[in-house]
Amino acid sequence: MNEKKVKPVIALVTIGTVHPDGLGTLETIDSLICDHFPGYDIRWGFQSKFTIDTFYERGVTTVFDRKVPLISAAGLLAELAKEGVTKVVMQMVMVTEGSLFCSATEADTHGINVKYGLPFLSHRENIALVVKRLSSNFGDGVETATVLTAHNVKEDFRYNDCFIEIDNIVRKNYRNVFVATLNGPPGIEGVIADVKRSCCKKMRFISLMLIAKAHYKDIMGDGPKSWKSRIGLPVEVIDSFYENSGIKDYFVNNIRALMEQFEQSS
Repeated sequence: MNEKKVKPVIALVTIGTVHPDGLGTLETIDSLICDHFPGYDIRWGFQSKFTIDTFYERGVTTVFDRKVPLISAAGLLAELAKEGVTKVVMQMVMVTEGSLFCSATEADTHGINVKYGLPFLSHRENIALVVKRLSSNFGDGVETATVLTAHNVKEDFRYNDCFIEIDNIVRKNYRNVFVATLNGPPGIEGVIADVKRSCCKKMRFISLMLIAKAHYKDIMGDGPKSWKSRIGLPVEVIDSFYENSGIKDYFVNNIRALMEQFEQSS
């Protein structure tokens, strides 16, 4: 029997990025999944049309050393159906849900049995885990204030509840630790005022993003509208969300659990 019709394909779905460091993080995730699931066909879907179009304009149609094609989740499902694939584990390589997550889960499956792995913070237990895992890097709250930096889809704030919840947790349990988002609540305006009221002399930005450097201009740039410039304090940045948040284990364990669902139903 054709193995493709028996063994699930692993589809990793990301928003995508053109930033070299961001691509490096995605390739690290690719290597992680390849190492944990040897012998499986591992594909990618890139949900940002801007990312795909930008690379195609440069004459680039693949990413990573293993030449992964640049294709959307919808395009990938259509391609897999043509290949005769019948089962897919589709894991979202995302921190939160959003419109690009929805476009992946709502894409035509073409009759393929697809099991979906949700983004990291879709599971509420991971919210407390993130705070616990990152808290060792929080500033002391006396000399150094801490701002956890997050991102979401422009004009689509339905999925910011997780960031509001993290903000509530850190404000309640830590001194002068806040969450700021590039889009939607809790935002940045109130955080700027809070940091200034804290009388702290320094500020520490800690990323809640898989791909943070693509947004450094908004956060750490020298222009007058950057967060750093508006707060007006010396800044240090800790960009270790992928390594320290628990998201690596989540991806692996979630894919494994979805594989087991297929095994139990066979």
